[in-house]
Amino acid sequence: MLSQNDAPAAARPSDAPRPGAARALRDALEARARRIEAPGGVPGAVWRDWAAPEGATGRPLLMLHGGSGSWTHWIANIDALNQTRRVIAIDLPGAGESPDLAQPQTVAEIAWILRKGMAALVPPDGPEHGAADGAADGAADGAYDMVAFSFGTSSAAALAMAEPADRIGRLVLVGPARFGSGTSIRDRLESWRRADGPDARLAAHRTNLAALMLRDAALIDDGLVEMQAANAEAFRLRIRAMEDLLGADETLAPGRGRTRLGGIWGEHDAIAAPMDENRAIMAALDPCAPVLMIPDVGHWVMFEAAGRFNRALAEMLDAD
Repeated sequence: MLSQNDAPAAARPSDAPRPGAARALRDALEARARRIEAPGGVPGAVWRDWAAPEGATGRPLLMLHGGSGSWTHWIANIDALNQTRRVIAIDLPGAGESPDLAQPQTVAEIAWILRKGMAALVPPDGPEHGAADGAADGAADGAYDMVAFSFGTSSAAALAMAEPADRIGRLVLVGPARFGSGTSIRDRLESWRRADGPDARLAAHRTNLAALMLRDAALIDDGLVEMQAANAEAFRLRIRAMEDLLGADETLAPGRGRTRLGGIWGEHDAIAAPMDENRAIMAALDPCAPVLMIPDVGHWVMFEAAGRFNRALAEMLDAD
């Protein structure tokens, strides 16, 4: 099991998807997914569900994306994780293909939609839906795991606090926003809304990918820029206006959190607090929480270091 003091391996170029692969990854995953608009009759979000393969032993995994994003934040991870477990990814309410979040927009409402949807997809007291014929569902006890990125960690923490103590096996926070002394870099981002024409709009999205998401600008190809543009321009949540928005560390304050945790950061995450601070916060929340810093990559660590990230996340989720 990874410990807080493990030294990650040196960066390898093969960790990230090859340039030009983003569209193909997205399209292949989309073709295999079961698309669900209102699980259990509860509207509010679009879900994608990849069935557990035969012989799967891992708990179902719910993936929550970050701000100005969609389920495609996880295109470099879903297939690898789906080898051993069922994977469920959502477009958060007000993002991607999901409908608008009701006004006033709140994290509590997002968490309510997530909880009701997961009750239908992974019933707390019965066999889950979506497993392949003959597959072990890995959820005989009704538990599931979560991994959340950036802004999505706030909703994940709220959901973890709302669920019964034994409902979530582990929550892994990836580059969490508003965590400790982590800061915003809004002043370094370009406004695509004020861009003069489509070329300038795409140029702004390219600049923002380099400023916030990825350390290696060579990974930013036209397909990735188009995906970022689609995600950012479909994102209708007004994060700064959410009165109940807290960092995951505040929601899962010491003495309140009941879920086992884990944390993964990129070394050059543009919005993160220093790693010593992140480790200390995680230790206060869960003394046994594994924490990993992956070197030479930025905020979108699960894309830029996909190979190392997928192995580390699987190990965290499988540890009891």
